[in-house]
Amino acid sequence: MGVSTADIDDDGDLDLVVCNLGGESVSLFVNSGGFFIDCTGTSGLATLDRARARIGGSVVVISTATSDPRP
Repeated sequence: MGVSTADIDDDGDLDLVVCNLGGESVSLFVNSGGFFIDCTGTSGLATLDRARARIGGSVVVISTATSDPRP
């Protein structure tokens, strides 16, 4: 299991991406000003290929595939 923080929704606060173990999908929790909302299903992360969603089983990498500098 691994956890990483980034401003996924570009609102100025840190959100959480959790790499789960045991056949679960990657989870996305968006910071909503004091509490986190589970946005895993609406983000499409629940349907990612699990083999490609994990790197080493304990590291979460957040990056962009475009020229946009935001993750």
